[in-house]
Amino acid sequence: MFARSKRSFDLGRWWLNTHNDPRDVALGLALRSDLKTFNVGAVIFDKYGIFSWGWNHWLARGEQGLISVCAERHALGIGGERLVNRRRLAGATIVVAGCKKHNGNIFLARPCEICFPFIVKFRIRKIIYTQRGGSWGEDRLY
Repeated sequence: MFARSKRSFDLGRWWLNTHNDPRDVALGLALRSDLKTFNVGAVIFDKYGIFSWGWNHWLARGEQGLISVCAERHALGIGGERLVNRRRLAGATIVVAGCKKHNGNIFLARPCEICFPFIVKFRIRKIIYTQRGGSWGEDRLY
């Protein structure tokens, strides 16, 4: 269904192509992050293809100042920042990938304790995430 890119992941200019493998798209989205240390991207797809994505970033919230938004919450549309077709979330798969912007090292990017309840609430079927060293892990929820 998805074409795995032939070249390895690099830190050059990157653009979103929803026909690529969701793992490659999630790694590329991590580069959009404006956080300095940990950059995370998330992609949600089902049998029809990729339909939502997000990356961690700073968001201005009035008197609260800047707050950090997780990539998973951005992809799920939590907080009213973006619209997501919530009917497609049930049974979908979320891919979460993290890399450091300064050296490209891939780290463990499992959903945090804040994002995980939202993933369960919207009945996401499977979570795929990067592990330290560049391998991929997988958790099935349903």
